[in-house]
Amino acid sequence: RRISLSSRILELGNKLPVIVERGETKVTPAIGRCKYIVNDDITFGKFAAEIRKNIQNINSSIAVFYYLPNGVLPPHSSNILSLYDNYKDEDGFLYITYCCENTFG
Repeated sequence: RRISLSSRILELGNKLPVIVERGETKVTPAIGRCKYIVNDDITFGKFAAEIRKNIQNINSSIAVFYYLPNGVLPPHSSNILSLYDNYKDEDGFLYITYCCENTFG
């Protein structure tokens, strides 16, 4: 089912299917939405800012870390298309895990 969904998204042109999942730490709040259709020309930093907006009940003292498959930390300056090409799953989606950490203890 996800393979057909990712194929339809890719047919739109300049769009990439991304799923954002919550990590397993106690302070990591839930996210409002987990499926995204992302323009392929934005940087990961811009997309990370959009993810942060959708995390519920997060304040400025919480740091958010993003992980690609195999625990890779993506550089915020990298293009989302290059991350997709290198780390997409066999179902056609790019999976990103986010974890939050309290920066003040």
